[in-house]
Amino acid sequence: MPFFINFLNKELGVMLVDLDLLFEVSRIDEELKDIEKDKNIKATAIKIRYYKETYENYKNEYNQINRNIKELENLIKDTLKDIESLNKEVKEAEERLYSSNSLKTIDACQKLLENKKADINEKEERVYNYMEKLDAMKVEKEKLLKKGNEVKESYNLLREEYMRLLNDVNERIKILNEKRELITEKIMPVFIEEYERIKNIKGYGMCLLNGEICSGCGIDIPTAIISDAKDKRKITKCPHCGVILYVNE
Repeated sequence: MPFFINFLNKELGVMLVDLDLLFEVSRIDEELKDIEKDKNIKATAIKIRYYKETYENYKNEYNQINRNIKELENLIKDTLKDIESLNKEVKEAEERLYSSNSLKTIDACQKLLENKKADINEKEERVYNYMEKLDAMKVEKEKLLKKGNEVKESYNLLREEYMRLLNDVNERIKILNEKRELITEKIMPVFIEEYERIKNIKGYGMCLLNGEICSGCGIDIPTAIISDAKDKRKITKCPHCGVILYVNE
């Protein structure tokens, strides 16, 4: 059954504001809802989050490879110091070898030299491998730096675009809310209250009548109710979905 508010006419002696303004409010609400669902803004926000996470990953990898490079450089320095120390020991052993006439001393020096030179060769080979690894790490570091900077640049550009879109949306929302407030001030509170009550339940409070069909539920409306809905001094609801019906004429 239609929701009548004729008692206000009798008690207040005033003409109720028609439903045209209330329909404008419903259209504003639909536009606000569409703005909230703006796929462009959501997609941009997702891309921003992706670029930020990707940049952080590159940054972490870059910092880690920097630490690895530092550790490897220190390892190379330590190994070179070991080689330098071994070379001194070799020189000392050679001096003892060439200055001694004792077969025992000569034999001991030769064995010592053999071991020390083997150690030197092993450490020099290790340094060579370290240097190759270091060069590869430095190349990888430059690649990470380049990729990170590219992602950061994309992130900054996208963030600027997002902020522009967000500002435009916020400005649009502000304008719509101001317009909505101005319109609702001209509508009888009981109309607004009933509209808001239905909207809170259904997600929308008012629907256009398309011919004889409610645009909310898509079901035919009886002729008697359509006739009632044309009287914009009262609220007439769809008997099927319960929203306020609006006839555009």
